[in-house]
Amino acid sequence: MERDLQRLQRSGGQLSFVCMDLTDEARAGARCTHIMVRLADLAAQSLDACDTLGALPDRGIALLLPGFGPLRARALAMRLRERFLSESQPGDACGFAVLTLAQSARITVKDLLERISPLLDRARARTDSVQFEAVNTTAGQPDTLVQSQEKRFLYFGGA
Repeated sequence: MERDLQRLQRSGGQLSFVCMDLTDEARAGARCTHIMVRLADLAAQSLDACDTLGALPDRGIALLLPGFGPLRARALAMRLRERFLSESQPGDACGFAVLTLAQSARITVKDLLERISPLLDRARARTDSVQFEAVNTTAGQPDTLVQSQEKRFLYFGGA
């Protein structure tokens, strides 16, 4: 995570996390381990070469997706949720959450994990949808590498 956050800060781009965790009722059930293995398997099937699948410190699974913007990450989470629901048994409830970082976001791993935890808690409480949050911790900064004044100069050749 640290490496991908540093790359994001250095060269820009997008970074998304798709997080999954069982509800308290599903976690208390006898099939908890089987469901978590199934979730990890579903997530692993969606990985590209540069993506990372891992466990969150408290609990749950997270996909680290460099180069994924908010729309693409949300679509992936919705596909994973639909596949999970189609293959699950009654009582197997899981929350899905998406956290995306903007190009100019400067955030530490600790801060990132602190943002993921409440988002995942909301997702576990509302399993009927995918919870989403976009982080841009440097408000007022443009999302492109070229400032608006520079765009004007590049287009029209003058100040």
